[in-house]
Amino acid sequence: MPGADDIDALLPQTQCTRCGYPGCRPYAEAIARGETGINHCPPGGAATIAALAKLLRREPLPLDPANGAEGPPLLALIDEDACIGCTKCLPPCPVDAIIGARKHLHTVLAALCTGCELCVAPCPVDCITMVARPAAPDAAPAPEPGASRRRFAAHNARIARRAQERAMLLASRKRQASTHRRPEHPQMPVHPATRRTLYRRLQAADPHPRSELEYSSPFELLVAVMLSAHTTDKSVNAATRRLFPLANTPQALLALGVEGVKPYLRPVGLYNAKSQNLIGLCRRLMEHHGGKVPSERDALEALPGVGRKTASIILNIVFGQNEIAVDTHIFRVANRTGLAPGKTPLAVERALVANTPEPFKRDAHHWLLLHGRYVCTARAPACPTCIIADLCEYPHKTRPNTGAQRRPRASSPGTETPAARAGSSGPGPKRRPLKRRSAAG
Repeated sequence: MPGADDIDALLPQTQCTRCGYPGCRPYAEAIARGETGINHCPPGGAATIAALAKLLRREPLPLDPANGAEGPPLLALIDEDACIGCTKCLPPCPVDAIIGARKHLHTVLAALCTGCELCVAPCPVDCITMVARPAAPDAAPAPEPGASRRRFAAHNARIARRAQERAMLLASRKRQASTHRRPEHPQMPVHPATRRTLYRRLQAADPHPRSELEYSSPFELLVAVMLSAHTTDKSVNAATRRLFPLANTPQALLALGVEGVKPYLRPVGLYNAKSQNLIGLCRRLMEHHGGKVPSERDALEALPGVGRKTASIILNIVFGQNEIAVDTHIFRVANRTGLAPGKTPLAVERALVANTPEPFKRDAHHWLLLHGRYVCTARAPACPTCIIADLCEYPHKTRPNTGAQRRPRASSPGTETPAARAGSSGPGPKRRPLKRRSAAG
């Protein structure tokens, strides 16, 4: 009885996964065990089905259309003008036929590419296309199946090794952190009187806070907040300044369609997925809400691309409800100050809504967001100039810079500082003057 090795030797080794298995070898093993048919390999097509039928002494079957259609051998091509060097296409390639580095141009080695198409979907800018492999004599030949099989095995071995190394590293760091742990955030919330004083100071500094997103209608705000996920307000504003003058209603955006809005959303991260969500959002608004922004949380969160945070922002700004949306900035400020310690954004949100005094609930989201964005930053919070530093429970506040000023560096003989020109009169050891190179040198 033929085994998995005999069956695998007849497969084209594209490793495309269109058969429903994570490679040609797993598919061969499933055939050997009698778990699947021999007609699920579109790259091999009728020739592979006939060879498998002869080997296994079965009747040949037509290719299962659920797995795709048979076609010519394919080759991946990368548009050099559109490639952004994101490296997202590198890990999916089963034979490592794509070379490149982060923020550098990628290219496909035609002699290694199996035409599996697995690199197309991860590309965020759609710069990879599949074309029929050229049959010209001077064109790169298709890879030999045995070589592709070996490269696939090496690819999987490397991924497994890196996963094991990463797991060991994370375990080591976890052990070190457990022995040298310092409390990052306070465990108990601040006293109610301290909380009220803290909000009063934020209110005095900014009596009428507002979102930094640019909008002129509830629908425009909904779109802007949805687009702001995993990107900056500046990038969203750059996109909506071009988009909203052309289409700022669900009807107008539906008329543009997904491909029509993509060029306008390019400044925004993940614009491919957000284009799909935007059109889906508009379609649902037209079908279920008459093109209007709903005022219920459940209805908002049912919209494509809208989660709890976006829904809370809309309920707060548009409908005046005392909701406090928690993003990464608010999560950090609430934990550091002790306003609402919590391990998850939802826990922090519930604590803020429960503990924030009523007069401050309406604007608490904006005050905490702006404070986290510009003052209580993640890496170097501006504690010395913070207006609530004396009320904050954060134990690792930054200190004022009391050290000596860094001496300016002389860049050329004509631009030395007075202290450098004076030799020993300046702080530090003397430096020999830089020699000017001649034109010939």
